[in-house]
Amino acid sequence: MGTGIAEEWSTGSATPVLWGLTNLIQLVAALLAS
Repeated sequence: MGTGIAEEWSTGSATPVLWGLTNLIQLVAALLAS
């Protein structure tokens, strides 16, 4: 998984932004679930 993210970063695509949004959503979901 980590290598895939690194590859996306190297390509300079918008995917890292989507990863950031996904991480935020997961963080909020974890807080709500706690």
